[in-house]
Amino acid sequence: MKNTFIYNNSLYGIVFITGACVLVIEVLATRILTPYFGTTIFTISSVIGVVLAALSAGYYIGGRIADKAPNEKILFNTILISGFSVFGLQIINLYILPIGGYLLSMTVGPPVFSILLFFLPAFLLGTVSPYIVTLQHKRRSDEGVGKISGNVFFWGTIGSLLGTFLAGFYLIPTFGIKNIITGIALILITLGLLGLNSLWAKKGKAPKLMIVLMLIIFSVWLSREATTPEKVIFSKDGKYDRIQIIDTEYNGSPARILMQDATLESAIYTSNRETAFAFNNYYELYKLVRPSIDRALVIGGGAMTIPRLIIENSPETEVEVVEIEPALFDISHKYFNVPKDERLHEIVEDGRRYLHSSTQEYDLIYLDAYRGWSVPAHLTTIEFLELAKQRLSKDGVLIANLIGNIHVSEQTYAKTQIATWKQAFPNSLFFAAVDPDSPELQNLAAIGFNTDQAIDSSIDLPKIKEEGVLSTLNEHLIPLKDDEVLSDVIFTDDYAPVEWLLARDLQRSSNH
Repeated sequence: MKNTFIYNNSLYGIVFITGACVLVIEVLATRILTPYFGTTIFTISSVIGVVLAALSAGYYIGGRIADKAPNEKILFNTILISGFSVFGLQIINLYILPIGGYLLSMTVGPPVFSILLFFLPAFLLGTVSPYIVTLQHKRRSDEGVGKISGNVFFWGTIGSLLGTFLAGFYLIPTFGIKNIITGIALILITLGLLGLNSLWAKKGKAPKLMIVLMLIIFSVWLSREATTPEKVIFSKDGKYDRIQIIDTEYNGSPARILMQDATLESAIYTSNRETAFAFNNYYELYKLVRPSIDRALVIGGGAMTIPRLIIENSPETEVEVVEIEPALFDISHKYFNVPKDERLHEIVEDGRRYLHSSTQEYDLIYLDAYRGWSVPAHLTTIEFLELAKQRLSKDGVLIANLIGNIHVSEQTYAKTQIATWKQAFPNSLFFAAVDPDSPELQNLAAIGFNTDQAIDSSIDLPKIKEEGVLSTLNEHLIPLKDDEVLSDVIFTDDYAPVEWLLARDLQRSSNH
C-alpha cells in the first residue's frame, strides 16, 4: 500500500541523506586542497563559494525541471549520476590534483580545483530539494506547498548538520579521505538504484546487483592504499593533516622527516638525533639575557624537536608543549626519540587559547605553529605578541620561526611581521637562515626580549655556541636601525592579510 507513513515521508529521508552527503564533501574539500594550497582564506573561500554557487544553480535548474517533468525516475537517476560524479571527484583527487596542484599558485589553484572537484556533485545534489518539493506535493496534494517546502528545508538542513559534525568529529579522524569519498559515492549510487525499482522490475534483480557488485569492486580498487615506498614508515590522516614519517637523506645524511600534508615540518639525522634544521638551534638565544630557564612553552610541537633539545640540555627546565594535532605526541615519542619525562607536559589545544588561559610565567616561549605557507593569522598579530609578552618573566624571551624576505620594495609578509614585532618588542633581533642580504624567500628567526637591556649586534654572539649556526650569528643578523620602520602596516586581529602577502611573496619569487 502506498498510503503508508514510510511512503508519505520517504522523500524527506532522501533529502536528509543527500544534504548530509553535500556537507561531508564540503568539509572534506578543504582537507583535499590543503596539501597543495595550504589552509588559507583562498582555499576556504574557494570551497565555500564554489559549493554555494553549485547548490544555487542546482536549486534553480532543479526547480524548473521538476515543473516540466515531475517524474521520480528523473530524481533517482540524478542521485545515481551524482554518485558517479563523486567517483569522478575521487579520480581527479588521486590522479590529477597531485600533478596540477603544484602547477598553480595558492591564489589561482583553489578556485580552479574547487570547480573541477566539487561543482558537479554539489550541483546535482542541489537539484534534489526543489524536485522533492514538487514530487511530495504530487504525492500529498492535501498538504500545502509552504508546509512541504518547510519540511524539505528542515530535513535537508538537519542532514547537513549531521554531515558537518560527522565529518569533523568521526569520519576524518577514523577513515582516510579516499575511503570517505568512496563511501559517499556508494551511498548515493545505492540510493539512486533503490529508487529505480520500477525501472529494473522488468529485468529482474540481476542487472541491478551486478552493477552494485561492479561498483563495489571498482571502489575498493580506487580507494586502495597506493604502494607505500619503503622510506615511508608511517602514514595516517590526523585531525588536521595527513601525517607521514619518511626515512630518507637530507643534506646528504640519513634523516627522518615528519611531513604534514605536503609540508616538511620536522627532521632529525638518524645517526645522532641532531635537528636537521639548523635554525631550530636559535632557541638557545635566550642565553643572550639569562644563563638558564626554569619554564618554557613551545607552541607547535611537530616532532617535538625543540622540547627534546630543551629537556636534554637543560636538566632543571619544565617544558609545556601545546600542539593542536593530538596524534603528534605519540608519534614524536615512537619515531623521534622524544623521552617521556615528568618535566615534559603535553597539551592539545590552540596555542593562543592556551596562552590566554595560562597562569604560568615563562622564561622562554618558542613559536613554530606554521604549516609551510599556512600561517595562522591569529599568531601573527600585535595582540598575540602583547599577550605573549605578558606571559614572559623578567628577561624572558619569545622566539618564532618566520618565513619571507625584506629586500624588495613592496610590502611583504616578513616586513610586516618584523614591524609588528618591533612594536611589541622594542628590544628584538631578526636572523636569516641563509643570507640576510638575499632577496629569496627563506626562514627567519625573530627574537623578542622582555628586558630593558639593549640587545644589538655588539654583543659577543659567538660565545653562545662554539659551532653550528649559532657560531656565525653575526653573519645572519638582519641589520635594523632602532628607528627603522620596514612597514607602515602591522598585523592586528582586525587586519592581518597574511595569506594575501604570502601569496604575493610566492608569486614574486616564482617570477625571478
